[in-house]
Amino acid sequence: MVDDATTPTDLTVANPDGTFTRTLNTAPVRMETSEGWVDISTDLVRTVEDGKTVIKPEQIPVDVTLGAGGSSAMATIDDNEGHSIAQSWPFGTLPEPVIESNVATYRQVLPGVDLVQIAHQTGVSQVLKIGSAEAARDPRVVEMRLYLDAGNATVSEAEGGTLTATGSDTGQVELHMSGGQWWDSSQPGASALDPGTPGLTRPFTFSLGQEAGKQTQVFGMEAILSTPDLQYPIYVDPPWNTPRTSYVFVDTAYPNTSYWNGQFTDQTMNVGYLPSYWAPDGVTHLARSYFQFEGKTFDATANLINARFEVLETWSSSCTPTGVASWITGEVGTGTTWNNQPQLKVRTDGGNVAKGYSSACPAGMVGFDLLAAENILLNSSKWTIMLAADNELDTSGLAWKRFANSGAIRVDYNRNPTGPAIHSIQSGRWTGTPWGATSKYVTRVTKPKLTAMVGDIDLDGAEIKVVYSVRRASGGGSIFSGVVENTSPQWHAETMDWGSWAALTEGDYVFEARSYDDWGGISPLMTFPFSVDLTAPTAPKIEPVAGAAYTVTTNQTTGVTSYSDNANAPGDAVYPFKISNNYVDGRVLRADGFIYAVSKETAVTPPTNVNCQSPPAKEFVIVCPDGDSMVINIGAVNQKTVLSVWAFDAAGNVTGTDPDDQDYQSGAAKTATLTVAEPVLTKTVVGLAPTGNAKWVDIHADGDNLAVQRVPQGSCVEETVPVASRNARALQFNPGAGKAETAARAVDTSGDFSVAAWVCPTSVGGGTVQSIRSLITQLAGSTPGAALEIGEWGSVRLQAWTGTNSSHIVNEDSGTLPVGQWSYVTAVYDKINRQLRLSSQVGGSISDWVIAASQQNILPAASTQKVIVGQSIGGAQQFNGKIYRPILTQEILTDTQFSTIQKAFVNTGGTNDKEGLLQ
Repeated sequence: MVDDATTPTDLTVANPDGTFTRTLNTAPVRMETSEGWVDISTDLVRTVEDGKTVIKPEQIPVDVTLGAGGSSAMATIDDNEGHSIAQSWPFGTLPEPVIESNVATYRQVLPGVDLVQIAHQTGVSQVLKIGSAEAARDPRVVEMRLYLDAGNATVSEAEGGTLTATGSDTGQVELHMSGGQWWDSSQPGASALDPGTPGLTRPFTFSLGQEAGKQTQVFGMEAILSTPDLQYPIYVDPPWNTPRTSYVFVDTAYPNTSYWNGQFTDQTMNVGYLPSYWAPDGVTHLARSYFQFEGKTFDATANLINARFEVLETWSSSCTPTGVASWITGEVGTGTTWNNQPQLKVRTDGGNVAKGYSSACPAGMVGFDLLAAENILLNSSKWTIMLAADNELDTSGLAWKRFANSGAIRVDYNRNPTGPAIHSIQSGRWTGTPWGATSKYVTRVTKPKLTAMVGDIDLDGAEIKVVYSVRRASGGGSIFSGVVENTSPQWHAETMDWGSWAALTEGDYVFEARSYDDWGGISPLMTFPFSVDLTAPTAPKIEPVAGAAYTVTTNQTTGVTSYSDNANAPGDAVYPFKISNNYVDGRVLRADGFIYAVSKETAVTPPTNVNCQSPPAKEFVIVCPDGDSMVINIGAVNQKTVLSVWAFDAAGNVTGTDPDDQDYQSGAAKTATLTVAEPVLTKTVVGLAPTGNAKWVDIHADGDNLAVQRVPQGSCVEETVPVASRNARALQFNPGAGKAETAARAVDTSGDFSVAAWVCPTSVGGGTVQSIRSLITQLAGSTPGAALEIGEWGSVRLQAWTGTNSSHIVNEDSGTLPVGQWSYVTAVYDKINRQLRLSSQVGGSISDWVIAASQQNILPAASTQKVIVGQSIGGAQQFNGKIYRPILTQEILTDTQFSTIQKAFVNTGGTNDKEGLLQ
């Protein structure tokens, strides 16, 4: 059940196949309670209210209470909106009633008179069964009246001899009588519940009176009792109800009488021709019946599968089927009569039926197809169905039929799938504000993957099919098409590969998609314009900024501009440069932004698939100015530093890239070269005290310049006999706990620093966190500030901590550190350029760097924080092997300085190495 589409007369149920069944009733069949929707039940039950036993319908939307006998209390109807009518018997105490289903019968309320009270969905009717002429002559019957007590309402006489109760607070009719009616026993089957076979009753009027200070409902009995040839018992029915808008029949016998909502009738519906000799009033009748339904209009995406009107045929003139036609008409109301009928719109169906005459053709449901009026049903909130004899000129009387007043429309419908919505086109981006008037969606991929959001509004239904296509914006047929079969109705992204279709060329296109379901439902067409752009933006400009620390020199022959600063070394100064767009009009898009890199080399490769939201990657920084230019600040990374700048556009084209190379690997950058000072540094070696299984040992070292760079030689697994006068000292870490420590801090890790060492491990790798080996660690409180390490897979790495549980790591990508061989490992943290740089080489030269971006600040190390060599905090990450000439200094060392600075390890005379950490 679809709760938000449920009302007392309207029920929608979602079916497992994705369709819906909607049932509309003319009368309420359910009501909403604190426990949800429940079916209405008019069956009477005894209950206790305010200490008194009363009789009430089991579950109806209005509050009806019947007297349980032993008092004059007869019936109270309350609309649950604060308006009520209470009736009481003016002739003494009522007996205890006999209850059967929705009927309470009070026997012998007067001699020969029974009171029958009948509960309905919207009220109660009382029938006086007058059993004989003698009983009818009782003065109390002749002057029949009931006491009335109105709550928050005023009772008044209405047109046609009925009574209404107008709310004191609303000024609207809240309760009303459906017109008095009576019948005698002249027709077979007449009872308190039914006037007999043809179903015709005769009206009588009510008026208001006063008695003993009380308002009375006065029956117009004179017109009834003066009717000739009465056959007893006779039945007199004065019903009270809440207003209901649902049904009416019209009759040529009384062409200006409105039988709206059953007034002046037994509340059944009549259809067909009834000859005068068959009618209890001796008048020829031709009747039509109208059933009116109200509800919300159908969803705009609905398509009807089936639609039928169903109603109970309670009686027919014989078991010979005769034709009944169904029509959709204009609305009916209180003024609808035979002489004032609504316009006929569509005849929907016809059928021969006969039910209710006898046990051979008992009363039963009949149905009429409504699909001929699909457009009216889908686009209206009120539907009126008329039943009429198919041949109204048939005067035999066999076409006269009676129907219940509460029909139902049952509709099976499907809703069209939700229209697809654009998700993305491979590598596509907007050139400006998404969906902006001047913004375009562009890609540089010529065989792009196409992705749309698809689904069915009927989420639990069957799978759907989605058809994709691409055409040129200028017109023509599809240049790509494809079908996604049997995809989920749940809203999701569905991607289709371009496949073997011809590649797109540069130009403007439209991506289209439409969904289909198994019931023939078709979604709206999605259209999404996009462009293929293969032209890279023009190379940007690099210009100096006034007041910068560098000197600008332009070669008059080549026109090349160079920058130099002889006063500062790497890390000492910040250098601003202005980078600018340098684009031209036409199909060449304005650059979205720039990629710049600060490195030692000119041949660096920019990253692929960048946009303005891309984070820094390695040495590459992505920036997107609000205008055409911006100033960037860089630092020198070596004696010679290269600033490389590329421009990229929304399609992902980068300066200088090959349009046919969709995953570009190179690009012609605009470059600027900066040369800075490279002073000779004088450093000191501070003590490293070994403990545990760590100790200083002799190793064999050699080199061209023994006073500067002494390269370890041979296998480092076993100690070797040193060459005379060339002894070198290394820290040996045997299996087990062992480390060496300084007495105080070597560097503040929140600033620039360099770290290096000769390393010869006896084992590396393992693939787990436990297999990480710590080489040199600067503490920063309860966590390291920075550490040179061998990672879990055996490659060297520099890790710098930004918080207790967060860090940046740069991994050496040339492979596993060799076991049993000496490698020279260097690393730098460059705060100005926000870079971590790392290299490991077999031999003493520095050539290749691995770089990682570090956008957050590194934790500071206080002056009392130690340096640990060979393990990390608490003895974790124990290193096994040898470490020679460890360096940790507050400088950005150049390639040359990493070599020359090592002379600080050599004692006077160039013989023995100092034991310690170069700071």
